[in-house]
Amino acid sequence: MKSIRRIVTLSAVILLAQMFATISCFGEQLSFNLEGSNISLNVPKGWTAVEGLFGMPLMINGPEKDNFRPTVSITPVATDVKIIEFDDPEKEEKDFREGRISWLEEVNGKLVDWLPLTKVSLNSQVKGYEAGLRYTLAGQKAVFSSRITYAPCGGTLYLLKSLFTQHEEKAYKKTVDDIYRSISCK
Repeated sequence: MKSIRRIVTLSAVILLAQMFATISCFGEQLSFNLEGSNISLNVPKGWTAVEGLFGMPLMINGPEKDNFRPTVSITPVATDVKIIEFDDPEKEEKDFREGRISWLEEVNGKLVDWLPLTKVSLNSQVKGYEAGLRYTLAGQKAVFSSRITYAPCGGTLYLLKSLFTQHEEKAYKKTVDDIYRSISCK
């Protein structure tokens, strides 16, 4: 009887510890007014939200390691947008790729691979499109991964951009996905 009670008590303690760990890793829900549009999202523990950094309305910066840190930028780009649908997704992807190739040429970068344009559902309120690429820059050993998401929310179209090294991507992609899933708008 004592051993069953110990097992039940130990199980309860482990369950509570897991619940606390899950809650504590999410940080806190913060709200921002970006160029007249209101957006709320969870900022993970150990990450910082900064408005107006490098001209970006909002950046969520992860922990720094080896002079790199994962980042998420959030920019409102249009209003009165309830849903985003591309009439010609292939053309949109082609235009995206041409723009990224032009940028890579300007910064002396090299393409590693593409993340194809896909429809995404971040949560029940936010559905959009996402594309990205992995690339290297001259003089850097790191492979960078950039993901761009077009996400209408609360009547505003947001451009969500995540950037990390390929090493950070393995460690933080789920965290960034959790930030995206937590987005809500008024």
